[in-house]
Amino acid sequence: MLLVIIIILVWLSIQDLIRQQIASYLLIPCFWVAPFFLANGWLALIIGIYVLLLSLNTKEPKIGNGDLDIIFLVLLYTSLTNWLIWLTLASGLVLVKMAVCKNQRSQPIPFVPYLTVALIFGYFIF
Repeated sequence: MLLVIIIILVWLSIQDLIRQQIASYLLIPCFWVAPFFLANGWLALIIGIYVLLLSLNTKEPKIGNGDLDIIFLVLLYTSLTNWLIWLTLASGLVLVKMAVCKNQRSQPIPFVPYLTVALIFGYFIF
């Protein structure tokens, strides 16, 4: 199932690079089947935290809601340790990009491509 998510993320990465907006409705089937493929048994807690962060993010948005959808979807299919490694790797890639492209710091950064690259790397390495 993680491979299906990677394929969807590649498409969403292209959308994010072009429009800085994604069609997160493509992730809905992955959320529907998550209880059958859960790598951890924390479904209620994960969904509760997800809903809480979505509501907090609407008051003062810091990250796109589509990014949050992807972050929590991957948490449903991986262990907490692998999820933290993946999120740290994606964030590190963004920091490298910001260090290299100093003149683009004031512009919003499409985060989905970095999440996708980190997930592909993690899928084949870990």
